[in-house]
Amino acid sequence: MNSNYKLIKIRDAADAVAAAAQWFHEKWGVPVEAYTESMQESLDNKNGRVQWYVLKDGDKIISGMGVIENDFHERKDLAPNICAVFTEPEYRGQGLAKYLMDYICADLSRLGTDTLYLITSHTEFYEKCGFHYFCDVKEDGGDTARMYRRISKCGDSMAQLRTFLDNEGRITALPAKRKMKLHVFIYLADKFVTDKVYTEKEVNAQLNEWHTYGDPVTLRRELCDHRILRRDDYGKEYRRSDVLPTIEELERIYG
Repeated sequence: MNSNYKLIKIRDAADAVAAAAQWFHEKWGVPVEAYTESMQESLDNKNGRVQWYVLKDGDKIISGMGVIENDFHERKDLAPNICAVFTEPEYRGQGLAKYLMDYICADLSRLGTDTLYLITSHTEFYEKCGFHYFCDVKEDGGDTARMYRRISKCGDSMAQLRTFLDNEGRITALPAKRKMKLHVFIYLADKFVTDKVYTEKEVNAQLNEWHTYGDPVTLRRELCDHRILRRDDYGKEYRRSDVLPTIEELERIYG
């Protein structure tokens, strides 16, 4: 992601509510008051499940999405929901929506919510963001939509690593202590999608998104050594393990 872009968490930026609510209203047609009320809820309960996020290029909002309890469908039990996903057309193709998805899933996991849902008519994009089709649901208007689910496993590791993460959730240094390194590996595992084949170049690019000290080679090797990523015999294809080990299992196996 362009280093000039800035991620804004609305819960920490009361002065951004008016502009953000107006921007979402213009994209989706939902009344400004509804967005304002929801964003106020995130300000009042900073650790709650209702959250809003925008990316800005200078003073311009270029991408954003929110997390609410229900995105206008009948399955109230499938909550919370990512909603209002939008990127300005001239900024598409940069991976901004995926970046926000990854960040939000990690952020909500740190706040205690590991499972997020969303409804969509798309059939491919959200798989690239770590979501998987869960079921069909009926929207309040009567139409049927596809429900996707993503389960995150990095919340505890993100909390443990808070002194090693910058404001964007990127790792700033590889910890010296062994257990903390293991938390790094679990944290990074959540940035990869299961059931997807990655090239070495793609693995490096993904790791570069989530650390700042410029050593994707070491991180890639460690993820493979700890069986978080699995590499083929030729070193050309990588896959994330379907079942991630726990910190306790990693400690027991690797000391």
